[in-house]
Amino acid sequence: MEVYTANAIRNIQSNLSVEADVDTTTNEKHNEDHDYSKHYFQILIFNGDEEDGKLELVYGTKEDLERKYGLDPSYLPAKGVQIDQDFLQQGSADYSTLRFLLQGRKLSQIMTKTWLDPKEQDVNTKIIKKIFDSYNIIPDSYWLERENKLESIEDIQLQRKLLDIQEKTGSGNFKKDLSALLIRPTHIGYNSISLVLLLSGNAYYKDKQGDYIRIYDDSILSTYETIWEYALDLSWDTFYAYRIDLSQAAVQQKPPFTKVTLGYPPRPDQFSLKQDNIKTWVNATEYYSSDNKYSFYPEKDSDDWKNQKLNVVAPPYPYMPLTTS
Repeated sequence: MEVYTANAIRNIQSNLSVEADVDTTTNEKHNEDHDYSKHYFQILIFNGDEEDGKLELVYGTKEDLERKYGLDPSYLPAKGVQIDQDFLQQGSADYSTLRFLLQGRKLSQIMTKTWLDPKEQDVNTKIIKKIFDSYNIIPDSYWLERENKLESIEDIQLQRKLLDIQEKTGSGNFKKDLSALLIRPTHIGYNSISLVLLLSGNAYYKDKQGDYIRIYDDSILSTYETIWEYALDLSWDTFYAYRIDLSQAAVQQKPPFTKVTLGYPPRPDQFSLKQDNIKTWVNATEYYSSDNKYSFYPEKDSDDWKNQKLNVVAPPYPYMPLTTS
């Protein structure tokens, strides 16, 4: 078991030649040479107001989901965090490590965001908190037909439907299996499917104009990571994330191969963590500016930029979640 403390993160930051366990190129390669329009995906929809709304898990092909909900074509499959190519080119030896660090930073920020004073929370933040608070409750599932009709579907029906698609299109070939990019009910991470879809940028709510908006306007984890690498969980009593290998004493092992537990303790009181500090960390953007001293990247074209020296990775204040992906 690995525990990620501030010192551990700083050690990785100071030694960017260390390889992280994230394959940052797989998703890009698949996106470049494969048409996903007929592939099936799942997205999370929040219906209703932020107080009494309901989460729904919707299955459908990429083209049908995009048509019904007006989604950006780049959202499916999710790419996850991307490093600025001007700072470091993809394929560089240090790329996966920088991406790993940026994922950890973003995870810390999104969780800390739920600690904002309720009076200062926007609609997105309130829904994010709802998802974190109920992350292990599986939403009702719906199947989107080509006629833009949603049909309620039980897990048994869903598994039969997915098995039928797999048998018709798979033939042992990942790219031909139109259901290959779904977290199935048999997947160890299925119980936290709402959290997974939030962190991959595929959770949406309907605004007053009738448009579907991303609840969290970013993608931290890629679709491939959530299926092949990580099963997610939350811990209510630690500020640290940790991950463990999932032992599979069998000839035919099944993904995911790692379980990641994110630290999500109750918000400390005002004496331990001030609201101003929470807001400063939550609002810190990736890029340097004169009023953003906690940027991820250094000032552009500075010596630190040219030497690929990062600015701030972990939260600068105590009692904030330290995370890893």
